[in-house]
Amino acid sequence: MRKIYVLLSFIFCVFTLSSQTVRTLNPSISKSLTFYNFKLYPLDKNPSIDDENQYVFRNNFDEFLLYTIDKNGKVKTSPTVKVPKNHYWQGCYQTTDKIVSIYGSNDDETVNCYINVCDKNRMTWNPELLASFICHKKDNCYSKVSVSPNQTHFCFVALTADKKSNFQGMNVMVFDAEGQKVWENMVSPDFSNKTFNISDVAITDEGVVYISTPAYSGEKKKIYDEKIYLLEIKENDFKQVESNQNIGYISSAEIKLLKNGNVFIGGYYSEKKDDLLKGTFSLMYNTKEQYISTFTQREFPNYFSKNDVSSLNLDQIFELSNGQIYVLGEQLMTIVYRSQSGSSYKSFAKNIVYTSIDNNGNIENHEIIKKNQNFNSFIYIADFRQICLSYYAFEKDGALCLLFNDHNSNINSTKKTTPLINPVRSKKKNIVRLVKIDGSNLSNQIIMDGKLFKKSMHTFLFNEDNGLIVANLGKTVSIDKISITIK
Repeated sequence: MRKIYVLLSFIFCVFTLSSQTVRTLNPSISKSLTFYNFKLYPLDKNPSIDDENQYVFRNNFDEFLLYTIDKNGKVKTSPTVKVPKNHYWQGCYQTTDKIVSIYGSNDDETVNCYINVCDKNRMTWNPELLASFICHKKDNCYSKVSVSPNQTHFCFVALTADKKSNFQGMNVMVFDAEGQKVWENMVSPDFSNKTFNISDVAITDEGVVYISTPAYSGEKKKIYDEKIYLLEIKENDFKQVESNQNIGYISSAEIKLLKNGNVFIGGYYSEKKDDLLKGTFSLMYNTKEQYISTFTQREFPNYFSKNDVSSLNLDQIFELSNGQIYVLGEQLMTIVYRSQSGSSYKSFAKNIVYTSIDNNGNIENHEIIKKNQNFNSFIYIADFRQICLSYYAFEKDGALCLLFNDHNSNINSTKKTTPLINPVRSKKKNIVRLVKIDGSNLSNQIIMDGKLFKKSMHTFLFNEDNGLIVANLGKTVSIDKISITIK
């Protein structure tokens, strides 16, 4: 009987891994001891760009470099470019023959925005000042850069308020892909007697800027009556609309520019500022008719425990090609342990919570995908995603696919307890798992077995018809191509 069991287990393993082919592209890109010092950003391209290569921007806080992957899978590494330590990276994209990166810096009481344009074959640091504004120490200041979906425009938004959150000024600037200013507009939204903040900024391919702003007026009484305000800003025009109902305290909100031209805002809310999250809200703005067509909210289901929503962070809003919308959240946290010998840190990337929303903006349901990743360190790391892939979302055959590292005993498990996995240290027990969400149907698949390949996934880079290109953690960080068949 034991022999039969072992044979069946072997057959299952072969069946599960039969579609996996992992090919390491040349060269490896970093020693494993320094992997947490950088993040990789794959550069998507406008379909009009005629370039067979794929590009990955590597940000090392005070330096950057570029990986070029040609059509044959050969990886070329650029020389490292040093960046002044007072500069912080805000975004990057590619044009036909350039790599464009945007940086900010704070000098005394001035906030600056710079653009650095490089030839794809020669990385250089030659920044050009785009904008600056005064931020006195007595004030609260906010600045944000956003790039349009087709990467033909980007915007720089700067806002100043005093310590009591009284609005003082908002400046919106729009630039083309090369950094030439297209227009600038000083706007004055009305937030009289309200506590407000900017939650997200987005810019369309046509250069229209949208800003989501939660605001409430009941803080002194510890009663929150928060609404979402949406600002639509053009060169010579400005419009402010607000949701038609209060929903307590809005803890997070993000903008998604939909394929049909409408603007969607989704996020989480609670009853009071420091309470556990209570549910999800959604707002749909019709850009043609200039009004909010849908505003809905739904509490998390009763079977969600407190542990399921504690430390839940809104991560992204994903739209499928059929118009279905998903609000994706993840439980991210870092716990500090102190002792006489010093401090140690545990970073966690736990369950994924997703909210399904129809193409009209109505909330349908909430679901949880269980996982439990962690990493121990004597160095403080604020975000688990500096260390390893927490998860990645992409569309395949009209379904939403979620890709993440997981414990090998968690595949198709019905147990309430989710086993803990350190994907960096425990590769033999680590798998790269794919969950396919197709309507109400969920399916699981092992994409890569750490015991077989001695690797775990560091960063998802590109999704191709015949597989995936990812950065993997083994003895070194490598760029690998995984050929798979998604069931």
